[in-house]
Amino acid sequence: MTRRILLLKLADPAEYVTTPPLGIGYIASYLKKDGNTVDFIDLGNEKMNDNEFTGILKVKSYDFIGIQLYSYHLNLAKKYSEIIKRCLPNCRVVVGGPHPSTEPAHTLNYLNCVDFAIRAEGEKSFAGLVKLVMNPAIEELEKIPNLVYRCNGNVHVNPIELEDNLDIFPMPDWELLNPNKYALAPQGIFVKNRPVAPISITRGCPYNCTYCAGFAVMGRKIRKRSIDNVFLEIEYLYSKYGVKEIHIIDDNFTFHRQIVIEFCEKIIKENINICWACPNGVRIDSLDKELLQLMERAGCVSFGLGIESGSEWILKKMKKNLKPDTVKEKVDLIKKCTSIYTTGFFLIGYPEEGRDDIIKTINFAKGLKIDMAAFAIVQPLPGTDLFNHWSLKNNITLEDIDWDNFFHIGVFEGVSELTAKELRQLQKKAVREFYLRPHIIIGILKRIKTFTQLITITKRVSSVFLNNQ
Repeated sequence: MTRRILLLKLADPAEYVTTPPLGIGYIASYLKKDGNTVDFIDLGNEKMNDNEFTGILKVKSYDFIGIQLYSYHLNLAKKYSEIIKRCLPNCRVVVGGPHPSTEPAHTLNYLNCVDFAIRAEGEKSFAGLVKLVMNPAIEELEKIPNLVYRCNGNVHVNPIELEDNLDIFPMPDWELLNPNKYALAPQGIFVKNRPVAPISITRGCPYNCTYCAGFAVMGRKIRKRSIDNVFLEIEYLYSKYGVKEIHIIDDNFTFHRQIVIEFCEKIIKENINICWACPNGVRIDSLDKELLQLMERAGCVSFGLGIESGSEWILKKMKKNLKPDTVKEKVDLIKKCTSIYTTGFFLIGYPEEGRDDIIKTINFAKGLKIDMAAFAIVQPLPGTDLFNHWSLKNNITLEDIDWDNFFHIGVFEGVSELTAKELRQLQKKAVREFYLRPHIIIGILKRIKTFTQLITITKRVSSVFLNNQ
């Protein structure tokens, strides 16, 4: 029996980045494979108000509604799940994403009107849940990997299973996501060609960085799609939506060198007129001259670099497994042998990191041959070693936390020995000193092609200088 399903993306506090949510797209296509009817609403991108949303619920009468959930969405998810239950009491509300993956029991305890949560990979689990009757027996629920559910007043968390063969998943449902419906404000701000669409080639992260919980969603093992499978999607995006630039959102696209080589050689061999970027970042110590030049020949125009700190001892505490000397060597190599634009990602406010360490990071960033830099104040994200350190040190429970503060501009007292005010001042100093240099300003002005890009840059800069937390 097929079901009527709505997949919902909640609005972010500030829509600096508006891109199609691939996770939702993958789940939609997998659900449709079983004959289900699937709709999608992006509340932020569509600027939909509560009355409009309620009206849709009354007309559509969905059986299941799935909500993508980040930690900063918890209170919004509570609000919208309550709206759903008022309008459709028999509808099953399911949440998935980073927060359920890291805090599964807390998710259902916090969200009274949510029936199920799915942690880690969601395609098979959501489809398995939908195949059951509306009031499934507990023994059936126990068989669904990654599922979180209530039983006799307790929250049960099923073991995680991840699919090794990513080719079994149909490409994201681009008919629902339609990249042309999103304003041009991608993760990396700048693009060379339009339209743009994100794609995913690999899943997983084997690293142990203390500030990141990506492994909780995608696992430790790097899993990959076949290159032929990837290019079926690229060709579809090109022919159906006119996409001319691809943004690879993988956390570790360059981890397996052979994947990158196969991808690049396929583009060159097929003479595909498309360029691409890695806005999430590539692992800097995985790069060498041969690989970089091949990437550029295949159309790579930009990527991010997870540098994090200019202090070697802070990098060690972060378990980054990277040294400042290696960073400088690789950045110099990128500039020497390619014209690829680079953005350095930096974190400030790590535990035991003093003002002098942060100044060292600022000066290190200024001394690198990178085109842009992002300076974020470190946050204790659920599921990370940093979160455990912060909560234990400050005797903080999950009930004490202001979840709204987990949006990217939030600052948490007790993570750093410096105050929130001091960290904000240092963040402003970093942005000011890095960007207020003639060659950086000229480089940015040359890359601005649209009014949307100008507005996006203005908003991001304003979020740093106008925030007085």
